[in-house]
Amino acid sequence: MACAGEVGAELWFDASRLARNGRDWHHLLELCGLVDARVIDLDGIYDPCRPNDRLLFGMKGSISAFELGIIQARMLDAARAKARRGELRISVPIGYIWHREMGLNFDPDLRLQEAIHQIFARFRRLGGARQVLLSMRADQVHFPRPSDGKQLVSFDWTPIRYRNVISVLKNPFYAGVYVYGKSEKRVEIVDGRARKSYGHGKPFEEWEVKLKDHHKGYIDWAEFELNQTQLAINAYGKLGGLKSGRGGRALLSGLISCACCGRRTASLSRPT
Repeated sequence: MACAGEVGAELWFDASRLARNGRDWHHLLELCGLVDARVIDLDGIYDPCRPNDRLLFGMKGSISAFELGIIQARMLDAARAKARRGELRISVPIGYIWHREMGLNFDPDLRLQEAIHQIFARFRRLGGARQVLLSMRADQVHFPRPSDGKQLVSFDWTPIRYRNVISVLKNPFYAGVYVYGKSEKRVEIVDGRARKSYGHGKPFEEWEVKLKDHHKGYIDWAEFELNQTQLAINAYGKLGGLKSGRGGRALLSGLISCACCGRRTASLSRPT
């Protein structure tokens, strides 16, 4: 409506609600100047066509953007400080729930607890995430899937999948460790525009907060470390990782790949 010349004046009550950055702010001022529209705030009436008024409103926009940055930085610092004390109620994995008085504790659903315990018990016995998956599928064991988004209050029990097994085995929360800052935000320039993406995992050494013995764990920290070591050994064929033989009588097991499908060979007998 402003660009069509149907607006003679714009009334602004709060500059912070008008523009989130200086580019939006100055763009709107430029549009108002092109159609000769006045700008009104709680302090007076301004004409964007006049250099003095444009300068004054430009300063107001810069101050508003600076105040928003300060507020955001304080909120993030407060969240980090609360996380260092283990009191920030972040989203927790399946099997845990925040209690109003007890804090972080096991989910009272015993069926859900049993599903988590079975994953660790079978991995302890079989030594592989895929073997755990096949074993639980053979026994027709189901795994809870949230049906209410991130609230984790109601679940649908569906056949277990590999990502359910691996997410349980690799999550330090199940070892009684409170963690914060596991992922990061990345910004890429795509077609001349900044594109933000979230949820990129960081190495364990770069996590911001790691509080051991913060809550009850399904396993202890020593077993968690052993599990990670075993998973790393099992992932010998991971893209970009070290390729090596797996022992036994085969000479080139895992070292050569099929020319047709590209898969690595599981075994190759010793020539006679």
